[in-house]
Amino acid sequence: DARRPAILVELLEKMAKEDIAGQRDAVEGWLVRAELAKISRRDDETEAAYRKAMAAQPGEGRAVRGLGAFLLGTAKAAEGEGLLRQWLGKVPQDKAAYDALYGGLVQQGREAEAEKLLRAKVEALPGDGRSAAQLAEYWRLRGRGPE
Repeated sequence: DARRPAILVELLEKMAKEDIAGQRDAVEGWLVRAELAKISRRDDETEAAYRKAMAAQPGEGRAVRGLGAFLLGTAKAAEGEGLLRQWLGKVPQDKAAYDALYGGLVQQGREAEAEKLLRAKVEALPGDGRSAAQLAEYWRLRGRGPE
């Protein structure tokens, strides 16, 4: 049935609204609404829902990462970068925040900064083999190694 995805989105939006209506700090509901708006390419609603999630529960990493990553792909990229860098200053072991910021830097063609960020990720997560492998893959794809 071709309507299944639309029905699913409608159901999820209804559930998110109910979650938000039932709780003042309904961060989960706002995060769901943000993701649904993003999928539907409703940028203003996406940004607003992420901001409401952040307001509902200040310091909620998923809300900060979500808004930061979203803004990196908009005209507000500098704000998104700032949010993610500020968050990493507080929570330097947040792999998802590194990955969101890294993706934005690469997308903007800021290769030197992207490599510096991967190095910082490896330093912040010394026992994480995946972070080291990500840096090694970055170098391999560019035909070079550590300098």
